[in-house]
Amino acid sequence: MILFRLYDVGRTWLLRLCSPLTGGPDILGIRAAMKQRGAKSLVVDTTAAEYADSSGLRWLLALQQSLASHGIMIRVLASRNSKVLRNLELLGGAFEVTTDARRAWYRKAWRKVRPHRQGIPA
Repeated sequence: MILFRLYDVGRTWLLRLCSPLTGGPDILGIRAAMKQRGAKSLVVDTTAAEYADSSGLRWLLALQQSLASHGIMIRVLASRNSKVLRNLELLGGAFEVTTDARRAWYRKAWRKVRPHRQGIPA
């Protein structure tokens, strides 16, 4: 039995896996809920998962294909040097995987932007 929490946070949702990745929740239910609420992306947080087996990776691939067919993007957050990350890398780039939570959420790292100051002489 897989333990998970699904958070509706607006356009980006978070699926936090709290046990090893050996399967997952109902794909059609997740897709229907996200589509109904207008979500555009899903972050799958696997940092608490100890490992990922082949059935868990198949579930993740099926989730990605199901969401992609409805225009919803999926990103995977994994811990550095974890068994989950190693198994995801064996799939040869099938997923957008990162070890940085900010990149997973915003897709790219924050950039420091200097505010434009008008009327101040240089």
